[in-house]
Amino acid sequence: MDFSNVSDYPVLRRLPATYCTEIGRIIHKFAFCEMMLRTITYNLMKIGKQVGRIAVRQPRVVEHITMIQDLEHLNSIDLKIDWKKLKEALKECESYRDRLSHGVWLDHPDSTTPVLQDFSYAYVSGPRGPRKARIDPLAIAVQIKQLRNISANLDELGNILLTVEERAAALSSP
Repeated sequence: MDFSNVSDYPVLRRLPATYCTEIGRIIHKFAFCEMMLRTITYNLMKIGKQVGRIAVRQPRVVEHITMIQDLEHLNSIDLKIDWKKLKEALKECESYRDRLSHGVWLDHPDSTTPVLQDFSYAYVSGPRGPRKARIDPLAIAVQIKQLRNISANLDELGNILLTVEERAAALSSP
């Protein structure tokens, strides 16, 4: 659902409890994935968590996976993972997490579900041709089912990262 002039609609200051629950789950599950990426990195660098938290800055997931790939190469090990596929999936989830945690929800008269104001896309098409979403933002009706799908995807990604972490710990130990 693409509405124009989304800033003309009132902000929803209170979302339904089911939305708050699912958004919280998404944020929590993504944080778990980030923690697993850090743990994998620390294992491959052969440093403890305390030193890692001090010495290693937390990049975005794409850069973090690239760093892990480089460490995998330097350690001459194979973690047996499709990094490209994992990188794309985590990047998509990171984008959802960012929009959900920083987005503004609107009360749009043409929607029975909460509508998220979205500034994230560089250009969107519309009746006036291509326009910048930062100037003319999108409004997207978000169904609870969509949030549950994102959450389920993060469960799967978390399980994959747990497996990779176990491999990294086993292959990196002396």
